[in-house]
Amino acid sequence: MGSLELKSGVHLPNYAPWWREVGLETMATLVEEAGFDSVWLSDHVVLVDDARSRYPFSADGGFFAEPGTEWLEWLTAAAFLAGVTSRVDIGVGVCVLPLRQPLLLAKQVATLDQLSGGRVLLGVGSGWLAEEFAALGADFAGRGRAMDGGLRLLRAAWTGEPEPGEYGPWTLPPGVHCRPRPVRGNVPIFIGGDSPAALRRVAMYANGWYGTAAGGDPGPESIVRVRSGIAEQCERYGRDPADIEIALRIAVSGRELDGDGLAGRLAAYADAGVTRLSFDIGWRNRRALPDRLAALAAAVDEVRKGAAAGRHSPA
Repeated sequence: MGSLELKSGVHLPNYAPWWREVGLETMATLVEEAGFDSVWLSDHVVLVDDARSRYPFSADGGFFAEPGTEWLEWLTAAAFLAGVTSRVDIGVGVCVLPLRQPLLLAKQVATLDQLSGGRVLLGVGSGWLAEEFAALGADFAGRGRAMDGGLRLLRAAWTGEPEPGEYGPWTLPPGVHCRPRPVRGNVPIFIGGDSPAALRRVAMYANGWYGTAAGGDPGPESIVRVRSGIAEQCERYGRDPADIEIALRIAVSGRELDGDGLAGRLAAYADAGVTRLSFDIGWRNRRALPDRLAALAAAVDEVRKGAAAGRHSPA
């Protein structure tokens, strides 16, 4: 894993029924108390009836949520979580960047970063739901240009005095100031997706890559391929691939949490070069949550100890 120690987080479902039945505050508190590094949210502004867009993270292309699902806006929910936690980082995996005006998003994220004490992690992706773009008046076909321009404008805005010029679809006039800056001068950016364009953006703009897959388990071999693609892009753009985090979202079942083979599965990802794991877990059995989160945290600790002893090294 190079110089980057394995970190771990848990995805909180900011969509119904779980944010109503369990509560974001309860979930975040349990995750923080269990010793994880971060909590993560997901992003949709609207869902649309009879959508024909294919969801890339399921085997059949179907999305898991019904169009009428109550889905909390991620940035507002993240601000709430900042107020009810004290230690964990708060991330989004991932925000659909082409749906946002990037200068406004930069201001919002920097504000939250300041108020949370520098705890924001910004995952961004180009989006997949064309019908959502149409509902918001956004250009789905032009989302690649909006991604590149938006990423450049985020970085420029966080300097406090962004340079005037063209940022994809956006034009910035001279004399613009955008303060406060983030606590560390920048907010860590993770790029979602494994297309050539996504891996290029990782090398050009990002602190890390953020991956997921159909079924919640892409397999360690896919991580090796992604790392190879990122390394090629890093050579092209003068980046050291060792400086780039490899973050992966995977699903962990209750049966797996109750078993004894989980650490081996996580170690295989660490061996493949993953430096940050975030987990989807079941929230249905509320009484079992503390024990299951403790078991998950213990499995991560076992992998960390193995890495410290030299038993795991990236492929």
